[in-house]
Amino acid sequence: MSVQSFQSHLRDKAPGFRCYAAGDKTKTVAFLAKVTHDLGAPAKNEALNAVKQTLKEVAEPFRELWQLHDGMSLYCDPNSDAVGVEFFSIANWPSETEAMHSEMGAMGFDVEAMPEWFPTCVVFGQIPHSGNYFAVSSEGQSLGQIYYLDHDDYREDPIATSLVAFLDAITANPATFLYERGCYTRYSDGKTNKQWIPQQYIPDHGKLT
Repeated sequence: MSVQSFQSHLRDKAPGFRCYAAGDKTKTVAFLAKVTHDLGAPAKNEALNAVKQTLKEVAEPFRELWQLHDGMSLYCDPNSDAVGVEFFSIANWPSETEAMHSEMGAMGFDVEAMPEWFPTCVVFGQIPHSGNYFAVSSEGQSLGQIYYLDHDDYREDPIATSLVAFLDAITANPATFLYERGCYTRYSDGKTNKQWIPQQYIPDHGKLT
């Protein structure tokens, strides 16, 4: 797979999720959430050069993706503020990285005892409304590996060996990806207070109606 494959996924004609209601132990699909993507404008050369300086020989996939969209909000709910995955604008990577360090320290994590990749990792995305971040190692043997900084279920192992592998995990099964990140993304039907959990991704919900 590749960045181009991920871009093709973002161009799916009418994306959506078959969902079940939170609390339904049978997980019976009862709602179709129609979602959209909010894609930023292409990154400027200055920002792309900064990525190269920071991520060195693993920078190219990041440059390729952010050259298309300098920031993205994916699987957005038109009925609420729910968003599945957010990729930050390059200009915001330093401030988001600083915020992650500050927040984890405030939550009681001993940041001085974190693994070798932690002090120099770069935050590039998040699961909105979760307080959890996606970061890439920028130095050492872990260079280029992707980590999920989950304050509820912190793990030192990477969730992907590279950005491309990370994107592949999203496109292979977006609903599973969101569930495994903590099931924070809940959609609204715009009529009730039910929270709808994605179970199956649909690239073209128009074919279902």
